[in-house]
Amino acid sequence: RAHMLELASLLEGADFQEYDFQKHTAEETAPLLKKAAEDMRKAGLCFSPEGNSPASARLFEALGTGCVPIVVSHRHRISFDLPFPSLVDYDAIAIFSEPFRDIAKKVGGGMAALSATLENLLHDQLTQRMRHDGFKAFKKYFSYMNNPEGVVR
Repeated sequence: RAHMLELASLLEGADFQEYDFQKHTAEETAPLLKKAAEDMRKAGLCFSPEGNSPASARLFEALGTGCVPIVVSHRHRISFDLPFPSLVDYDAIAIFSEPFRDIAKKVGGGMAALSATLENLLHDQLTQRMRHDGFKAFKKYFSYMNNPEGVVR
């Protein structure tokens, strides 16, 4: 989390906040979740750090809001945890990054270099295409609302 806060200080307009869901009721949390979803829809890139598993719900939340997930995990480590690998081209809809702890160790300001790269990606045509393709993949493969019977028939 310290690395996320460091990165937030380097990215213009970044908004990272800590929130302990277990200390609040669902009614208290609902407005925050709504705002987070709205912010993700406006953002071009959304971090998807590992949670309890390498492929955390953050990946699917990002895709579902039309945000390009930046998966903060070694690509070879997470490959086996991504669902439907024969159906979804994850390299076309997500960016894979080294873990923050590895980036922070790099000589020459690893986090500063990462922030500069991310700023450039925000305005890149490929990133816009990834947003579109990621949302399309979410609706086709991961949205229960669009696939109440599942994607495998």
